[in-house]
This record gives sequence, structure tokens and C-alpha cells, in this order.
Amino acid sequence: TYFRLEEYVLSIKVDTLFISNPQRADFYKKSSRVNEIVLTNSRFYDTFLAHSYPVTEDYIVFLDSMVPYHLDQILWGHGLINRSSYYSNLNRVLDIFEQKLGKKMVVCLHPQYDEANSKRDFGRRQTVKHRTQEYTAQAAVVITHESSSVHNAVLYHKKVIQLTGSRLNDFTK
Repeated sequence: TYFRLEEYVLSIKVDTLFISNPQRADFYKKSSRVNEIVLTNSRFYDTFLAHSYPVTEDYIVFLDSMVPYHLDQILWGHGLINRSSYYSNLNRVLDIFEQKLGKKMVVCLHPQYDEANSKRDFGRRQTVKHRTQEYTAQAAVVITHESSSVHNAVLYHKKVIQLTGSRLNDFTK
């Protein structure tokens, strides 16, 4: 998708291109189709700068990507993962992290996740929605399959563990 967008930008005349990636800006500077390039911060970085959450190591944070419910899996040619099996296995792994690290797990839900399912899927664990940056700032470690929210862990210099496995399809890799 990205390269199709790039091809489109290069096929039209652009007065001002706002971009956050300096390497891509250099690429566009070579084009006669772009009049002006303005380097900007990414929206994620602007949000990071705008908030001053306390930085601690109070929690373990799991970045939910609603794997069994994410219909992009079908769009990319994969079948949906079995919900019951996925959450049973995931919760066992998250239990191990809680026991080994002696810290409480907080699940930062995907923005499209239906919170009515959280007790069934995550059991007793605390779940939060739209507070990922706040909890990542307070994480000792961040666990994810894949999530664009992992940028928060990078900005706060947190350790990241990526969960993969044979029971997950290629969509999460």
C-alpha cells in the first residue's frame, strides 16, 4: 500500500508535501513533481511530547492486537485464529511473565476491540482502552505480537518482548 501511495504522489503535482521521514524526504527532493517538502514530527512523537506521564517500572504491559477478531487476517489470505485456544494459550504465557517478574499485567486493548469480551478473553487482568501511552510509560516490559503502539515502548526506552509461535498464523509476524 505504501509504495502505491508513493507512486500516486509522484504522478501528480504536489505543492507542499508534509513528511516525517527524512530519508523519504530526500527521495522526494529529487522529484520535479514536489515543490516544497516540510519535515514534521510524526503524530506519535507529537503525542509523546505533549504528555508527561510518570516513567516507572510498575507494570507489565501487553499490547493487544485483537488477533482472533482482526479481519485483516482474511484480507491477507489467512484464516481466523481460534479465539478460545488463542486466549487460553496467551493467558498461560502472560501468567508466567507475571509470576517471574512479580508484577501486575495491564492489557492495553486494541482501539477496535469490543470491551464486552474482555472478561472472557483476559479473565481477571486489568484492561484499558485509549491509555496505551500512559501505561507503557509505567511498564517494566512491553509484550506484543505486533502493534503500531510499540513505538511508545521505543520512545520510553522500555524492553519489548514479541510473542510469536507455531499456533499463530503469519499475520502476526
